[in-house]
Amino acid sequence: MKAELAILLLLGAVPALARSRAPKNIPDADAALAAITSFPAQPCAARGRVQFFRSGRKPKGLGTTVYTMPDGRLRREVRDKGPRKPAAQIIVDDGRTQSVYLSKPGLLWSGAVARESSARTLSRLKSIYTVVVSTGGHVAKRATWRLNFFAPGGPLRRSFWVDRKTGLLLKTETYRYDGTLSRRERLVKLETPAAVDPALFVSAAPSGTAARPLIPPDPPVPGTASRFPRWAPLGFLPLEARAQDGGALINYGDGEARFTVFEGPAGASSGLDEHLGRTARLPDGAEVRLLPAGDGAALVRRTGAGLLVVSGDLADEELARVAESLEAAP
Repeated sequence: MKAELAILLLLGAVPALARSRAPKNIPDADAALAAITSFPAQPCAARGRVQFFRSGRKPKGLGTTVYTMPDGRLRREVRDKGPRKPAAQIIVDDGRTQSVYLSKPGLLWSGAVARESSARTLSRLKSIYTVVVSTGGHVAKRATWRLNFFAPGGPLRRSFWVDRKTGLLLKTETYRYDGTLSRRERLVKLETPAAVDPALFVSAAPSGTAARPLIPPDPPVPGTASRFPRWAPLGFLPLEARAQDGGALINYGDGEARFTVFEGPAGASSGLDEHLGRTARLPDGAEVRLLPAGDGAALVRRTGAGLLVVSGDLADEELARVAESLEAAP
């Protein structure tokens, strides 16, 4: 629980305002990774910004407000306008149930989601990336370490900026296979310890709002052996499920980003050049291919039982966790 919320905390910040003098003791990768999977020890309140960089389009920005408690409770509000405007999306995670409320249509999704340990999160990151730690300048007026996540022998895929004193994750960037920036999440203001009202974690929606299941009942497509993932990145909802190529295709979205999950027979086509990318072995022992897919990325797993393709606007470790959650599905 703590590992997943610490990494999924939606952030914000302006570009690094200053460069600190090079410190004498840069932590090793294991120590830096361990720090970001620890939940804040004090209540936190933060304002941030998420930016999406689409090929041939102007960047799209959203504002975020995040509240956290040391026991793992989290509330995240997303706005497409100023901080005083009503939130378009509200997410509340009380440690048992996660709820997502979309204010414009007035719809609520709620349910339990798969949790995992810090050790599992670290194992996945280390199985997928080569991690290099360096100085990161200042983010939200705090000195940081920068963790660069490379495809082994390949391009930079992600970067995290971590507060040197607290281990808080202050900024993330995700990159395409061609090296261009795809997404940036950063803090612009952080208060910790903060006076956070416990009532913020009670509900994401007005009282009496009927809730849809966050994870719908299986199967997504009648007559197939397909399943809904037991985990998706924070804010992503199942939008559509349909039959395709003898299997099932599920579309997910969070208002700006999207990804799909396809489960089909062993001989089905992935629609991708599977010779590209690289082979990785997940913590559960599964061997997969990680490769470019249009402006995003994809994970392909072929077994004698069938084909799984997870593709879209996700980082490599997010693709992998979605795939692993399908294996955990009953």
